[in-house]
Amino acid sequence: MTKKKILLNGPEINVENAFFGGGAGGMARNMAQYLTAYESEEFEQVPCFHSVRKAKAGPLSFVTRLITDTAAVFRQAPSADGVHIVAQYRTAIYREFAVMLVCLLWRRPVLYEIKAGAFIQWLGSCRPWERRMALFILRHARVVLCEGRVYVRFLQDELGIKSHYAPNFVLSQEIPGEIQPKLMTELVRVLFVGYCYEGKGVFELVEGCELAVKQGVPVELTLAGHEDEDFTRYLDDKISKGLALSVKRMGRMEHRDVLKLFARNDVFCMPTRHSGEGHTNTVNEAMMMGMVVVSTRHGFLEDILSEDASYFLEHLSAEDICDRLETIHGDRDEARRRAARARERLLESFTSDAAFENLTAHYRTLTGRE
Repeated sequence: MTKKKILLNGPEINVENAFFGGGAGGMARNMAQYLTAYESEEFEQVPCFHSVRKAKAGPLSFVTRLITDTAAVFRQAPSADGVHIVAQYRTAIYREFAVMLVCLLWRRPVLYEIKAGAFIQWLGSCRPWERRMALFILRHARVVLCEGRVYVRFLQDELGIKSHYAPNFVLSQEIPGEIQPKLMTELVRVLFVGYCYEGKGVFELVEGCELAVKQGVPVELTLAGHEDEDFTRYLDDKISKGLALSVKRMGRMEHRDVLKLFARNDVFCMPTRHSGEGHTNTVNEAMMMGMVVVSTRHGFLEDILSEDASYFLEHLSAEDICDRLETIHGDRDEARRRAARARERLLESFTSDAAFENLTAHYRTLTGRE
């Protein structure tokens, strides 16, 4: 059987920080996972990279990139059997709209994958013409995939558009057969991986961990990821005044080193306040490594986690974080049971084996093979 070619339109994967943990390169990592690990006897993914916005780029750069990126699809689409857009919307909606027009011109069916959070929030606050562009794309795509279940419901109930749940995943070949047991020493090792800024709740995380120490819970906090200037000033000031908490600040790290942090620490805390939080790689990887997960309920997090497999923060506050750490420290057996259930949940639903099997079925729909 001759393989059908699927043009995979997404961010270039050789950009700075594409493979670094801690709030950088998540979309590029997703693109790399597809291109390095997806295998099928029926379909072949052919990359068609678009450029990535550089810091402080002006309007001329935006227009130049739009023309260049659209031209790349125009050249490659005729030789493909379908086009898979790894969508970012927001300012990318102009490029994605242009790509859809090119695909309609060449009569190439489109799979539009909403691969990030905040889509509903953006759609409700964007400019009127951007909303019309987004709706045009969604209504002309043959297949629409959504990273969160809430988007599937929203598209059906509010827009009358059918879509399919396609959660984020870990590469099956990265899943260790054995994991290091957690909470085996008196010290509770807490880890955060991501962009350290106000939206991720890291200020409250530091305050909550320090409060737990003052309440008698032996906590060590590790932060991996780029620090926002406000957070750096805040933490430097706290440390200079005598922070009652041991904090390790790792900065940006290579992905393989981030995985080692997941293995060495006990509790992964995702105290995000971002209502459009996506299906983050870090939560998946914490579950994969058998960590105890503490999280708010924002965005897609309730799709990923559950009451019996994690500890939810009902209110993002230092007191709430401290309370969860006290609960974990006080009943470590229950915490380990929840961590084990979270890992089982990941192995059942959030691996590349499951994701790629479903993607192949969607490619069949896209190309008319099913």
